[in-house]
Amino acid sequence: MAPNLECRMYEAKYPEVGMAVMIQLKSISETSAYVSLLEYDNIEGMILFSELSRRLIRGVRSIIKVSHPEPVMVLRVDEDKGYIDLSKRRVTEEDIEACVERYDKSKLVHSIMRHVAEAMDIDLEELYIHIGWPLYRKYGHAFEAFKIIVRDPDSVLNSLTREVKDPDGKEATKVVPAVSGELKKALVKNIQRRMTPQPVKIRADIEMKCFHFDGVLHIKEAMRRAEAAGNNDCPVKFKLVAPPLYVLTTQTLDKEQGILVLNNAIIACTEAIEQHKGQLAVKEAPSAVSIHEALKSRRHMEHRERHFDSTEDNQMFYQDTKHWSQLVSDVYADGLSINWPSVRNVMDMNAGYGGFLFKNLEKRYDHGMFFYLILFYITSISFKCDIVDVVAEVDRILRPDGYLVVQDSLEVISKLSPILLSLNWSVTLHQNQFLVSQKSFWRP
Repeated sequence: MAPNLECRMYEAKYPEVGMAVMIQLKSISETSAYVSLLEYDNIEGMILFSELSRRLIRGVRSIIKVSHPEPVMVLRVDEDKGYIDLSKRRVTEEDIEACVERYDKSKLVHSIMRHVAEAMDIDLEELYIHIGWPLYRKYGHAFEAFKIIVRDPDSVLNSLTREVKDPDGKEATKVVPAVSGELKKALVKNIQRRMTPQPVKIRADIEMKCFHFDGVLHIKEAMRRAEAAGNNDCPVKFKLVAPPLYVLTTQTLDKEQGILVLNNAIIACTEAIEQHKGQLAVKEAPSAVSIHEALKSRRHMEHRERHFDSTEDNQMFYQDTKHWSQLVSDVYADGLSINWPSVRNVMDMNAGYGGFLFKNLEKRYDHGMFFYLILFYITSISFKCDIVDVVAEVDRILRPDGYLVVQDSLEVISKLSPILLSLNWSVTLHQNQFLVSQKSFWRP
């Protein structure tokens, strides 16, 4: 008969009220969500929709992600009926951190115990009764005992005993070692294999700029200074994300030492780049890249999404979208006398309008002769370039029958019109701020 490999992680059959536990979504009804308690052999719990969030939500799946473990608070436990009521909105950041840390440790312990039970053909619950739960009681968590077993297995396992019935019948029970030689060997082997310290990756995000002469060379020199701050145990590596964003990383067995090394590397890099009037800003301080940090980052992003998804923000967003959709339809699509089916490419020099325009026009394209259209806001570049040079460049880019649309002040448009007319471009003014000009086939 195959051993039973299903069992809860802790000695208590049900969690305590006020305790944070890890759950996973199972199903959704009209008024509540049903979840599995991952630490308690996947027994069922229930979360009322009113306990999901303190704000108005669009859907349950926006709060509880499918297949993602989530920490929740235990509100009520009825052991007779097996009912467990839970709340997600009442769990605090401190509860979340403590729950995630406990669950990560318990999951590793459970994985080791299950593997040993399967290898030794023993029920997992029996292994927990004689080894796992006694270690939880003695050390606070079996994970702490397993860390000691990596170095000194005898000091932990030899102290475990259990009572058995005397086969001779002279005594009702007698105390014997809880761990046999073969079981001890299998357990120690798995613990040492799974709990040997693994390198931790430390990461920091920075933004570095240098507009001095040979700025690129100065940035490279600063990067070399940062890498020199590392050592054999914590080598520092520099990676370019996209200028001016860079990432510093290191791998080490000692998390605190790795963070210290990266901080020293940032200091060395800052000193080097500032010598050449450059700038360095720390976007993300050095921290360990782990499941815990990933969950923290995800919660931060979800918080930002929830903030944006509030009713007031939604109304503002919809009103703004409606305003711009109407503007694009009334002004660009219908009011500028442009043959839009002939326009294939839109070069937007003022992204405040072109994105909306292109989206509205993407379904209007037709086959045949296609031309370019350029959107411009002249004032934004006139302080850098002469207006004649700008028109000359537009004339070079556009093919004959291509369009130029300029949205600007009447003063700027009045300067622009004579130049375009001198090149035999057609010029039309709309609403005293939109100039539409089409290039002809004329050449001087």
